Formats: sequence, C-alpha cells, structure tokens
Amino acid sequence: MSIRRVMPWLSLAGLLMLLAGCALDPIEEQQDKLDSVKVAERKAAVEFLKGYEDERTVELLVETLEGDPDLLEQAGNALVLKGREWEEEHPDAKKSEQNPVIEQLGQTIGDMHLEAAVRTKACWVLGEIGSRRAVPALKGRAADASSMTVRSEVANSLSKLGYSGGTMAREMLSDGVFVESYDDDVRETRGLMSEEEKEARAAAKETEEPAAEAEPSTASEKA
Repeated sequence: MSIRRVMPWLSLAGLLMLLAGCALDPIEEQQDKLDSVKVAERKAAVEFLKGYEDERTVELLVETLEGDPDLLEQAGNALVLKGREWEEEHPDAKKSEQNPVIEQLGQTIGDMHLEAAVRTKACWVLGEIGSRRAVPALKGRAADASSMTVRSEVANSLSKLGYSGGTMAREMLSDGVFVESYDDDVRETRGLMSEEEKEARAAAKETEEPAAEAEPSTASEKA
C-alpha cells in the first residue's frame, strides 16, 4: 500500500486518539456544570452525582452543600443517599472504618467559617444516614456556642441515632456489632456484662430491696 493511501488512515486514527484524549471525565464535566451561573444546570449536576458510582462524588456534593445556598437541600438529600449506600455496602465494616460522607461532614459541622444553615444541614444529614459512626462528630458539637440551630439539630440527630440524656442507646463494639448498652438486663442476658459489673449490680439490688421494705413500717410507726 502506497504512502499516499496510508496517510489518510493515519490522520483519521490520530484524530480519533486526540478526541478520545480530550473527552471530559464525567466528574470533571459535572464540576464544570456546578460552576455554571444557571441554577438548572447546577441542579442537574447534583442529580447526576447522586446516582453516579465514584468516590469523588462525595467531595463534590459536600463542596456544593457548603458553597451553594440554592442547592443546600438537594445536596443534603444526595449526601443522605450516599451515606446510606455506603452503610448498606459495608454491613460488616469495623469501627475503625469510616463512612466517607460522615467523615467529611464531621469536618463541615466543625468549620466555624461556614454559615449556621450549612452546618445545621450537615448535622441533619448525619442523623438521617442513621449510622452510629456519626455520634462522635455530633457529640463534639453538642455544646456549640456559635448557633442555637446547630445545637438543636445536633440534639435531634443524636436522638435519631439512639443517643439521649448522655447515654448511648446502642454501643458499637470493636467487631462492628451493636449492643443495647443502656439495658443492663439485655447485656447480662447476652453475656456482655463483666463479672465485676454483675457483682456490683447484685450488690446494688441487695441494698435497694431492704430499703424499699422498710418504708411501710416506718410510715406505720409515724401513724
């Protein structure tokens, strides 16, 4: 085959390679859309990221939550979905493994440079995900002096996760198993209570019972 005949094919192959190299990565493309002045385009980008499987989507959605008031609600809802998906995909995850949504939003709620509305929404997302992994981040903001709305949402989210009155309703063990830590009967029945705890509990019961029995006789003496 002559060079003249080969050249057009080589040119076409080179053009195709150039076009392939210039093709935008889907995440980069959505990032460009998130910078658009058109709200509709930015909303479409968030909707795309919500359903797209890529670990980079979480970072983009968090950035949108923090920096775009028009998309605060939509980005928050998308992050709830992402956080729940991670939990469903990692049912046996150890305590040391962190949900990327929870990890990043933990930083968001502690960033005092952000608007209270943003940090409040981040707290809401952590509660809606429904994972105990979010408890430490939320507890750290329970006494947030910067905003009452943040404190209120922290309390609401902790309540959703079973944390109330300073007591964890469910405690994660190192192997990722949850136990009803607030219910001593459950812990003792399931063999999760130490011998020292059992002895202290038995001693406390013995102390309480005589006192309860003595109350009626004391009352009759006074009568």
